Amino acid sequence: MSEDTTTPADPAGVVRAYWERVWIDGDLDALGELVADPSTRHTPEGTQTLTVAELAARLGDALAAVRGSTVRFDAQTVDGDTVWVRLTLQGCSLAAATPLVITWIAQYRVVGGRIVEMWALHQGGLDWSRG
Repeated sequence: MSEDTTTPADPAGVVRAYWERVWIDGDLDALGELVADPSTRHTPEGTQTLTVAELAARLGDALAAVRGSTVRFDAQTVDGDTVWVRLTLQGCSLAAATPLVITWIAQYRVVGGRIVEMWALHQGGLDWSRG
């Protein structure tokens, strides 16, 4: 379990807690504390408005295939209620039982201590932190 070093009302802290608690600890129940119900998600598949339960089901499918062991925030910018991150998730592909690395670029809008909107792109096999 990751150590919680965030302040939940702080937008950057909410985003960090989302990655640590959901993607590393696999705690889908944390979504109820960290994400608005409903929230809007923008991905290459399009824009969707999802309830917390719908988001948990989608992320549950992802977590069934990928288990993160570390998340490294390579860059982060905060402007008011908006947080931009470039991060690297390292873990294991459960389907292939092989190590994996996924680089993410994401933007989050946080209101009232919860993520209300997120934009995300990711690329497997890419680690921009290596020179």
